[in-house]
Amino acid sequence: MYLLFLLILLGCDNLNMDTPVILDETPPVVHITYPANQSVVSGSVLITAYAFDNNKLENVKLYLDDAVIFQGDTKPYEVVWNTLQFQEEESYTISATAEDSSGNKTFSKSIEVQIDNYDNIKPNGIFLYPSTGQVLSGIIEISIHAEDNEQVDFIDLFINGDRIGSFDDNPNIDEYYYYYWDTNEFPEDNINTIHAHIYDLSGNYQILGPISITVDNKNAPDIIVPQGTIIHPAAGSTVHGFVNIEVNAFDNIAIDHVKFIINGEQIFNDTTSPYIYNWDTTNEDEDQNQIINIDVIDHAGNETSLYPVSVIVNNLEEPDLTPPNIVIYDPASNQTVYGIVNILTIVTDNDSIDRVEFYQNYNLAYTDYSLSYTHSWNTLNEQDDTEHIWYAIAYDLENNSSQTDPILIYVDNIDNIPPYGAITYPFAGQYVNGIIDIQTEVYDNTGISQVQFSINDSIVFIDSENPFEYEWNTLSYSEDEEHLIKIIVSDIDNNNFQNGVSVTVNNNLLPDDDNIYPFASILNPVSGQSISDTISVLGFAMDNYQVEQVQFLINNEIVSTLNDTPYTFQWSTVDLEDNSEHVLIMTAEDQAGNITTAQPVLVNILNP
Repeated sequence: MYLLFLLILLGCDNLNMDTPVILDETPPVVHITYPANQSVVSGSVLITAYAFDNNKLENVKLYLDDAVIFQGDTKPYEVVWNTLQFQEEESYTISATAEDSSGNKTFSKSIEVQIDNYDNIKPNGIFLYPSTGQVLSGIIEISIHAEDNEQVDFIDLFINGDRIGSFDDNPNIDEYYYYYWDTNEFPEDNINTIHAHIYDLSGNYQILGPISITVDNKNAPDIIVPQGTIIHPAAGSTVHGFVNIEVNAFDNIAIDHVKFIINGEQIFNDTTSPYIYNWDTTNEDEDQNQIINIDVIDHAGNETSLYPVSVIVNNLEEPDLTPPNIVIYDPASNQTVYGIVNILTIVTDNDSIDRVEFYQNYNLAYTDYSLSYTHSWNTLNEQDDTEHIWYAIAYDLENNSSQTDPILIYVDNIDNIPPYGAITYPFAGQYVNGIIDIQTEVYDNTGISQVQFSINDSIVFIDSENPFEYEWNTLSYSEDEEHLIKIIVSDIDNNNFQNGVSVTVNNNLLPDDDNIYPFASILNPVSGQSISDTISVLGFAMDNYQVEQVQFLINNEIVSTLNDTPYTFQWSTVDLEDNSEHVLIMTAEDQAGNITTAQPVLVNILNP
């Protein structure tokens, strides 16, 4: 006990009772602000982090997987990541750490992103009209719905293997493509095949079809009913005043008229497209469901009743107590900006917007009465490397208002961001021949000054105008060897970026290693069919280069050899035994000697 008391006295002698010790136990805050978790990235990606401490930050680190890619103690905490130098379609983890001067350390939540620099997804589509097996006459509308993960470039249309047209105009908003085909120019009572090639901007393509139809222009009765849709107003919507009832109607030949029926009473006939009736809803019962029916009749008298829609009439205005909704969608919070920045908003209201006020650092900076509700902010008037708080307030006509969440914007007008560029054609590893157009895709945060093109590290062309392209004559270069195509992209602030691909020159258009077999199919007759008299045997074939010949065999004996489309011949069955079975075979051979045998067809002879 005495020993313990002595130790306490000795300890007290060494303490300075006038100087309290304060320990900083508050850890810093850190998180990744860009890119977002589970996002897909490409090209040069600016990885940014937010970090804060109540005292002082000693060190902030950014990690790609387990490797440090940035380290510093002053803002901004960001680094440019060139994804082109990493594995395509692989996932990577991004994280950050922050340590303060007291040794407190915080680990951010990790995010995962996937690299996708190249478009290798094929477009897709479907024939909407006609369908296989139809009998058609006159001028018909061939319609195709096509879509792509980026954009459809054009569609080539083929009839009986011959290209007859290209859909290269912009489609309507629903990505529908149309082609008017005059069947009168084709033989009567013949089966015709239709197929199409859909191409996207990256050269990926998809084959649609084939479908087979029969042309019959002599006394062909019209038994096909018309079709249509009520496109306005929408079912379940509330309407008032004068409302346009709009109908989209079509027929294999022609529409005669469209009947507009409201609550069981026919009120209007329209004989010309577009089929529209201006409906005065003030004559209808208030706050009641109104049923709109449409009947479509073609020139042959075929009639279709479209699926009805029900709407509610509300012509008496009620007090507007609902505030508008507003968000700032660009720029994003914690974003670094420069130059002229458009602050963009999305504003909605149950009635109408009156104005939007923009506030900078809690002071009113601008009021916009236009429908764009945008403010152009000239950051050159601000001190560089400063932070600014922005928010917006929207008012409707009844002065109801709502405010956006404030966003923090960082101003940096000194351009140290390099441009980015990629060779979009040809592709890496591709075989090229003749004169090819080297195409690029380049961009920069301020502007592109020039693009240098080099072949095997020798500059061959400098382009200072968009599009940045170069026509390369491969005939002057070594055959069957790899050649490096490189571009050096320079922006107006002399920041540079370079990229390249290797290709092989091969001016022999038919390679020795063509091991891709052609495609072959017998379209008519079909297996199990009973046939009589003389029929048209029809086949379909295509190849990555060219189909050299097509042969038809009956019971393993060659009966027809064709070197061009259409692949068809007339088969007379009148001399064959009744109720006998026969096997029809088709083969397709390309220039390299690759041979494909189509699925055989078994038919039964049934002559009177």
